[in-house]
Amino acid sequence: MTLDEAKEICRKLTQLNLAIWGSSSSNETERLRAEFRQEIKKVYDGGFKIRRWRNGETPMFTPRVEKHADIVCMSTNKPDSLDIKHDCTTRALSFCTGLDYCLIRDEQLKNALGTNLTWRHTAVWEKSLLSRGFTKIFLTNRYVSRATFIRLSKTLPVNEGKIATVSSGHVAAIDMATKKVLDTWNSTGGRIKYIYVPLSQREVYLDWLRKVGCCL
Repeated sequence: MTLDEAKEICRKLTQLNLAIWGSSSSNETERLRAEFRQEIKKVYDGGFKIRRWRNGETPMFTPRVEKHADIVCMSTNKPDSLDIKHDCTTRALSFCTGLDYCLIRDEQLKNALGTNLTWRHTAVWEKSLLSRGFTKIFLTNRYVSRATFIRLSKTLPVNEGKIATVSSGHVAAIDMATKKVLDTWNSTGGRIKYIYVPLSQREVYLDWLRKVGCCL
């Protein structure tokens, strides 16, 4: 989505908001609200944030380019028919393993059976990576944002595959070929605590992380 396209949608949001205020029918109000939500989602999905203010009594909306938007690939592998919230683990696992979203979700649910843990708990979802040749590396010296990780990765001799990065309360995949975060929102600011990389590349990542000061 271009900035001009985002601006045009924001102008439409103002008109929709005014129409909602002036609507006297509950059905019409709900229809307008649904259209408003649909249009505002387009802007967010296009990589923009929205600034809101009032011009007198008129609500105004303007797109704002998110920081580091150029290193985010707005992506989801969740089927449109599913309405599942807080599924960042499933999306990241699917991206990293190349397996279908539903297969990964079923595996998470199965791995959670017989435990007191949810399918989103680290001890549950990480099994899907560790059992497929991934290894876990902690950033023991300093945490860096995903944006900084990608910037520093210019000196990393790995330019293929996808890895999982874990920040506080969020998991996101990074495509190491394109050097982009694969996510449904701009999570580049999240500070990475640990990563999951192919076991065959463990020593390469560890050596690089030491050189950039993230590991001792």
